Amino acid sequence: MEIRRLRAGEGEQLRVLRLRALRDAPDAFAESLETAQAEGAAYWDALADASEAASERVTMIAVEDERWLGMGAAFLEPDARSTGARIDPRGERREPRRATARTASSPPAAAGRGGTSRDRHGRR
Repeated sequence: MEIRRLRAGEGEQLRVLRLRALRDAPDAFAESLETAQAEGAAYWDALADASEAASERVTMIAVEDERWLGMGAAFLEPDARSTGARIDPRGERREPRRATARTASSPPAAAGRGGTSRDRHGRR
């Protein structure tokens, strides 16, 4: 399994993963399924582009055999924190939950910052 930063040009894959996550666990996100479904391609492309540029927030994805299994996000600031994560239950056999949470709360080495995991309400 590879855990990596979301890249520019991956907006459609992000949309598919996010909608699947919202269907599976609607309470895990501040956004509703209906709101996400209403967003156009430009919205998803902008999220992917912003993640690759990563000046404030990065989105990480877990991929295995070209199948997107999970996602997480973190702010890139001195007290960087995870904003949320979602793992496809079918991928849990290899414990990606732990790896994704660690990676999402620790931005890429180039950013030089660590993090603290929090839920969508800012609680630890």
